[in-house]
Amino acid sequence: MKKAKVKKKIVHYLNQFFAGFGAEAEAGMPPKEILGPVGPGKLIQEKIGEEGEIVATIACGDNYFIADMDKAADEIIGLIEKHKPDIVIAGPAFRAGRYGPACGKIVVEVGRRLKIPAFTAMDGENPGVDLFRKESYILKVGPSVKYMDEAINAMSRFLLKLIREEKIGTPEEEGYFPRGIRKNVWATEMGSKRAVDLLLKKIKGEKFVTELPMPVFIKYPPQPAVKDLSKVRLAIVSDGGVVPKGNPDRLEASSATKILEYDIEGLDSATSDRWETAHGGYDPTFVNADPNRMFPLDILREFEKAGKIGKLHNKYYVTVGNGTPVDRSTRFGEYVAKKLKEAEVDCVIVTSGCGTSQRCGAVLTKTIEHEAKIPVVQIAATPPIPLTVGANRIVPGVAIPHPCGDPKLPPDKEKELRRRIIEEALRALVTEISAQTVFTKVF
Repeated sequence: MKKAKVKKKIVHYLNQFFAGFGAEAEAGMPPKEILGPVGPGKLIQEKIGEEGEIVATIACGDNYFIADMDKAADEIIGLIEKHKPDIVIAGPAFRAGRYGPACGKIVVEVGRRLKIPAFTAMDGENPGVDLFRKESYILKVGPSVKYMDEAINAMSRFLLKLIREEKIGTPEEEGYFPRGIRKNVWATEMGSKRAVDLLLKKIKGEKFVTELPMPVFIKYPPQPAVKDLSKVRLAIVSDGGVVPKGNPDRLEASSATKILEYDIEGLDSATSDRWETAHGGYDPTFVNADPNRMFPLDILREFEKAGKIGKLHNKYYVTVGNGTPVDRSTRFGEYVAKKLKEAEVDCVIVTSGCGTSQRCGAVLTKTIEHEAKIPVVQIAATPPIPLTVGANRIVPGVAIPHPCGDPKLPPDKEKELRRRIIEEALRALVTEISAQTVFTKVF
């Protein structure tokens, strides 16, 4: 087997948790540079031995990165470039909905700017896969840290192939997500025979593997805008997990199995004595202090009383999108669409939490819009995720733990910010569009 002649220099990207700086309390941490391997990097270093050296680790908080992905990537690439690495690795990110897109963004930007090999690893349900799989190698690993050993083995094997400059095989051979790249290869049988063999297996009900799997991206054309907001019935739906205090219906913190309906008739605000979040994918501190940051009932009720919207629907629908699979999110959307059609709701605002939660929210958004034939707008802190999934109207949110508010502002200024965000969401609902549209970032 071909051996590397010179020890390859490797830089490893990790989030604040896996780099050992802390959990959510450190999620706003700007990029930091550590010499040598840390956390999972130490395990990878053991596996690759003397053939390569992790010369530095770059760590960054998930919230810091997701708040401005381009800015964070610029800073991190600058730190990486100092070490003149031969290869860059990131993760493993498992199913972490902020960490995955960060890892994907870094390895893609390394390839574009530094022109060196880079790869990451994550679970198939991570939104980072759909965002970046076409531009970089993303290895398939399990959904949680209990699969760390498998992830380290997979990453180490792939890294050694890059170190040794060996040919990278097919996705099936190497364990990465298909990138949509077609290559000509020599086959032992003619295409016509292979096609007939596949057809016969399908007819007989036998297992077969197509040679040309087609990607499935279900995106629907936008529904027409509403004409007059002062006459509409508007509903609010959320994947952000804000539920009545005590979580009486036991909404799961991750991989939710249900979407819940709550009566909000007569409530003027989502107050902390009455509501809390059950969501396990973002720091709950900010939403628990003021649930309107995820469930903007105060501004919607204010607009209803002022006549800006005709009527706020008396039912609110909520789930936890963290780790919730696409097929289940679709069923949730179909259920809510049926309810909203029966109630003659005219339009919907969806608010979203973390990365996989935004994916769930985007599925809710496009499914409700398609099934109920009404315009729906999603407020999300990371617009590339709902764009990839298929939401048509998207308004940027402030940050994952508080898309409709900013706890750093004084209460009156924060409420004014939330007012502007909801006004922009309403503008999206009255704007005719012919394609997916990200509306104005108002903060």
